[in-house]
Amino acid sequence: QQRFDLGLYPWNFLLGRQHILPQASGDILELGVRRGRNLPFYKPQNVRSFVGVDHSPNVKQICQMARKVNFPVEVVTSMPDALSLPSESMDCVVSTYTLCSVKHPQKVMSEIWRVLRPGGMLLFCEEGRHPSRHVAFLQDKLTPLWRRFSFGRSLNRNMFRLISGAGFKMDFFEMDRPPLKPLILGYHYAGIAVKT
Repeated sequence: QQRFDLGLYPWNFLLGRQHILPQASGDILELGVRRGRNLPFYKPQNVRSFVGVDHSPNVKQICQMARKVNFPVEVVTSMPDALSLPSESMDCVVSTYTLCSVKHPQKVMSEIWRVLRPGGMLLFCEEGRHPSRHVAFLQDKLTPLWRRFSFGRSLNRNMFRLISGAGFKMDFFEMDRPPLKPLILGYHYAGIAVKT
């Protein structure tokens, strides 16, 4: 079963992921690896090891994408709120439109903190809460229905509050609305947070 991707192209894929993912380096963990579409955006010379985690990865398509990159790709079937990885084993965790979809975001943030080494980075591209309280009010009303038809994606999650509230220091953070996309479908967030 393929995930629901309405609204994710082309703006956020080309701008958000293209600018954020090349910053990843060292031992990298990607949450919600899905079909491996992020793999071409990493810089091979910066990747020491790569682990992609998903509760239901599309292994066939990931293997096809892995043949196009110059670094080894390991895929692990696991839930993001209960990672089967040792503590402080990763230099970088990547989340692209996963934190806005998980059922227990605080638990996921705790797991990200646990597996990252001190000074490690969380790179993220997500959609979330609009800064206008009027639009956010509508997002709150629509989100329960939206989650049912979009494989759990939330429109109203405050990504800055979620990530900084877990103890991370924001090194870079931006938010914007994709052109031609309705306001109620959320702003897109991109950023780099550091485990201090």
